[in-house]
Amino acid sequence: MATSTYKGAYLPTVSGDSGTWGTLLNTTTFPVFDNNLGGIVGKNLTNVNVTLSATESQAAILRLTGTLTGAVQITTACQGFTFIENLTTGAYAVTITNGVGSALTLPQGSRTLAIFDGTNGARLATSNVISLGTSGLLSLTYGSGLATLDVVTSVNNAVLENTNQSVTWNTSNPTVNLNSGCYLQVQLAANVSSLTFINIPAGLCKVTMEITNTGSYNITGWIGSSSWPGGVPPTITSGAGKLDVIVLVTTNLFVNNRGFIVAQNMG
Repeated sequence: MATSTYKGAYLPTVSGDSGTWGTLLNTTTFPVFDNNLGGIVGKNLTNVNVTLSATESQAAILRLTGTLTGAVQITTACQGFTFIENLTTGAYAVTITNGVGSALTLPQGSRTLAIFDGTNGARLATSNVISLGTSGLLSLTYGSGLATLDVVTSVNNAVLENTNQSVTWNTSNPTVNLNSGCYLQVQLAANVSSLTFINIPAGLCKVTMEITNTGSYNITGWIGSSSWPGGVPPTITSGAGKLDVIVLVTTNLFVNNRGFIVAQNMG
């Protein structure tokens, strides 16, 4: 039985299939196209890699949920495009691949249009249309010309800077997903020797931390190469309920950053 190259839909035989066209079209052609145009596949993720079946790979939408306890890679047999909605929680990466080239990262909270083929692998459908220039401006390719939109990355960053998330640091090496907000209300419940941020906004990024000590804990490992007033990093105020406010500012994804001690010992 002949099938289409990319989606595997049945191709009627010319001058053949007498008396069976209705059955074959209704079972092996139209359902494939219907799935490709409107089908939704849901996957609940934890820390186990997932391989989509041929039918799942044909669906228009892949919806990801679940609390991640480790990084997860999804393998698809898709040829063409898939809309992917990443609704997972937990500070781990989700990627998707069709076994060719580099896997595509799917940021949490994102809705991504991904395209796949057997030569170039997985990639963003918009990667050659909208790009972020070195000036921080968004560039839009229109036909053979290049139009520059007067939209800077600080618009998105300003939203995140004013979006708060509550976190508890009860381990020596906490990880914070900045996609959920860059204003951190921190319950410090352990001595922190290594701090990690993921999904750091590009360009100028400011992270504000309201740090409430739950005991006599301290932070000795700040992210990246941090510069402080007088060259001295802060000591978090000891005592349950004591509040310090610290701000970190970076322009290079926290490879380097400047730290500012806004307030300490706010009871």
